[in-house]
Parts: sequence; C-alpha cells; structure tokens
Amino acid sequence: GAWWIGRHPRTTLGLAWDGTWYTGIARNGYGQVHPGAGWAGLHFSDVAFFPLFPGLMRGVATVLPIGLINSGLLVAWASSAAAAWGLYAVGERLHGRRAGTLLVLLWGLLPHAIIETMSYTEPLMTALAAWSLYALLTGRWVWAGGLSLLAG
Repeated sequence: GAWWIGRHPRTTLGLAWDGTWYTGIARNGYGQVHPGAGWAGLHFSDVAFFPLFPGLMRGVATVLPIGLINSGLLVAWASSAAAAWGLYAVGERLHGRRAGTLLVLLWGLLPHAIIETMSYTEPLMTALAAWSLYALLTGRWVWAGGLSLLAG
C-alpha cells in the first residue's frame, strides 16, 4: 500500500498518526502544540502521550545509529514479540499450550492488530500488561506492580 501512494513503508509505519508525536517527543522533548486543522479553536498538545515509548525510542537511537523512525519501529516490533510471548505465557499457565497459542493468534488477527507493526505504544503496553499478569499468576508481586506501573 505505501509504495502505491509514493511513500516508503518505513515512513508510513513510523510516522503515521501518533508516530509523528512520539518521534517529536523523542527528538525535542515535551512542549509541542499544534492547531487542530478544521477544528475551530482546538489545539493538540503532546502532553497527552506517555513518556516511556518516546524515551525508549531516544535510548535506542542513542545506542544504535538507526535514527528515531527506525528506533520507534524497533521498539514497537520488539514489544510486539514480547507481548506475544507474554500472552502465550499467560494462556499456557492457565490452560495449557493450546490456549496460549490461541491467545496469540487471536491477538494477532484482531482488526486493530496492524497497530502492532506501527510506531505506537500499544505493543509496549500490551507486553507490560501481559507480563504483569503473568507475574501475578506466578506470585511475583513486586514484578507485577512494577510492570503494571510502567504499563500505565
């Protein structure tokens, strides 16, 4: 799809919608305000976005010479893998391997699953929430609380 509209897939996945906000926060910190196009008197601010994802983007871009767009995608894709693993672990713990596998398949096939490939916080939040739940199920209370805090 991206090639047909003259855009690179990396740019489409990395800078679509909220990806632009996260990249801006990672690059410049907080403080951006943009007028809402077509919305009389409405302004949008970056304070609506939680800092963990852009912080990780900036950290990865600092360590690896891949730029902010690629670092956002790398964080999102690694988080998606961690989320799938966490969902599997919860399902397997509760009802066996088949349930774990079905949880991952259902999560990956939901209509909104395309967001898991974009530079968005959803994969990171899902990974943190899934592993927090797994920590609860295994009696690791401090880990569960810490992961839950990071997810929120």
